[in-house]
Amino acid sequence: MPFSAVGNVSGPLAFAGYGIEYTPEPPASQPTDSAPAVKDEPYNDYDDFDPTGKILLIFRHEPRAADPAAKFGGKEPSPKSLFVNKANLAADKGAKALIVVNPPDRDANGDGKPDADELYAWSDQERGTYRLPIIHITQAVAAKLLEKAGLPDLKTLQAQLDKDRKPASADLPGLSASFKTGVHFIEARNVIGLLEGSERPDEYIVIGAHYDHLGKSTPWGGDDRTPQIHNGADDNASGTSGVLELARVIAAGPRPKRSILFMTFSAEEMGLLGSAHYVKHPTVPLSQIKAMINLDMIGRFSQDEFEIYGIPSAKEFPELVAGLAKEYDIKYKAPKNNDRFFGASDHASFYHKGIPILFAFTGVHPQYHKPDDDWQLIDAEGAAKLLTMFHRIAVTVANMDAGPTKPTAEEEKELEKKAAPPKNAAEKADQAAKESAQGEQAAKSDKPAEERGGERASRMPRVRMRIELDYGDNGNGVLVKRVMAGGPAEKAGLKDGDRIIKVGAKDVADIETYMSSMKDVKPGDEIEIVAKRGNEKVTVKVKFDPAPNRDPK
Repeated sequence: MPFSAVGNVSGPLAFAGYGIEYTPEPPASQPTDSAPAVKDEPYNDYDDFDPTGKILLIFRHEPRAADPAAKFGGKEPSPKSLFVNKANLAADKGAKALIVVNPPDRDANGDGKPDADELYAWSDQERGTYRLPIIHITQAVAAKLLEKAGLPDLKTLQAQLDKDRKPASADLPGLSASFKTGVHFIEARNVIGLLEGSERPDEYIVIGAHYDHLGKSTPWGGDDRTPQIHNGADDNASGTSGVLELARVIAAGPRPKRSILFMTFSAEEMGLLGSAHYVKHPTVPLSQIKAMINLDMIGRFSQDEFEIYGIPSAKEFPELVAGLAKEYDIKYKAPKNNDRFFGASDHASFYHKGIPILFAFTGVHPQYHKPDDDWQLIDAEGAAKLLTMFHRIAVTVANMDAGPTKPTAEEEKELEKKAAPPKNAAEKADQAAKESAQGEQAAKSDKPAEERGGERASRMPRVRMRIELDYGDNGNGVLVKRVMAGGPAEKAGLKDGDRIIKVGAKDVADIETYMSSMKDVKPGDEIEIVAKRGNEKVTVKVKFDPAPNRDPK
């Protein structure tokens, strides 16, 4: 399978049902006159079965429940049926690899006929590597293995699991398997150039951008599923060109006091892998890197959309950025450091190591991550204008005698207020008029406060824990990349590197189930969070804050 781990494995064979462990959530409280809750039975293929060191033959999908509305086994598949969750569970329990077979008696489209025994199609576009080698075999091959071992046939085993909901896992006596998956690692490279400083060459400023994109892949949205080349002119040939231009111009001018590392990162689109690798294996001491400037998507400059992230990450940045923006007549927005885009590019890897950052970003557009993000739509003059400003920023920081100074968590909150560019009188009047009109409209509305604000409010989460998740992680649960200082998670005792596996009574298998578990949490609720910390499970109680821009009632 295309998401298989790289592996050359051998070991004894065993049958492990669907490869699932499921515990129902407690039924929600409901009025006595309402319809009874759908009965949801527990299920565990690993009950009284040890998979350690074995290669497991498992069914695809999940056992069917009698009620199509059931959360597990109903018409809509649950997260437990996902390959990634089956692989994570088997890996946690010590299995070596998975061999998957389609259940023979499954009618997904409801036409009264069993599904065809089709193998999972190979694809070069899979963007995750799971924790175990995984191969897919036909029912005919699986039938021979079961027959050799003296177990019932596939139909009998499937019917037994679906009806009884009890494990039928067993070793396959006398049988072993040995195989090597047909996937391999691809080596990616960061590209780094050094301009040595004239006075303090052992202090560094980093100017970086990622140079990878999506390659040949299926476009997002639309009906055409044909893989197409994604050139990524804005994301991020624009930022890569920006790094090259700044290198050219700075190297041609007076040598700055500090050294400058010009970096282009690979595998950003896979989860900031290039920059994360650099901060784990730096070429210079991280303590000597005084600031990082990141250029990611700077090719669609607009005075109304240009954003500069990270201004509150150093005490000197608000005044420096505001002054140069005024000099070059550039308007900008200054999102807070917990904005949803803040952790989505390579500066985040440096910020988490305590390094002040600035991130130039001209915004998302309809061509984002699509094949038509191409050179014809690049605003070269706009990019040159903002690069002129960032040239001055970079040189100024490189020539500082001290700093930039990293603020405390409390100081960073105060700096967020100073980071936004000052409004002129006309802009202040316009903003006041908008706020007044919005207030009048809200006052006239007969909707509850929580529903006001339309679609935007309905999409926003109601609460926050003040953590940053690692979206590139494929492990079971969700991995906490960073716990923000002073937030509910830190107060409760969560730590960087914890893996959240349960929110209240709800299991968390991945980011989707995590978001689902959070949707009913209200500001002020105190919820138990279960996380894995190394080999131990920890339980903390988090009292949730209201999310920004939402009425907390």
